[in-house]
Amino acid sequence: MVKLDSLQLQQMSQDPIQGLLDFIYPKDFRTRFLLPYKDGYKTILVEDIQYFYSEFKLTHAKLKCGTVEIVPQTLEELEQQLNPKVFSVPIDNL
Repeated sequence: MVKLDSLQLQQMSQDPIQGLLDFIYPKDFRTRFLLPYKDGYKTILVEDIQYFYSEFKLTHAKLKCGTVEIVPQTLEELEQQLNPKVFSVPIDNL
């Protein structure tokens, strides 16, 4: 038997069919990026990324080690692909 917490029940009550579908088939979020590097590729884990930002129509990922990588996705695409519990959209620019 599966027990639902209050957040899951609240989400299901807003749209019961979509809530059940999300519970049965949880969404898989991106866990890494494969980026071109010299003559090959390099892998960047999502857990190694501090934040994303856009500048001059390019999307950048600032890594926890201090380096910056360009990613081919837009911020809107990343918003759909990344776990909102880890990355969230800022409400305002502080």
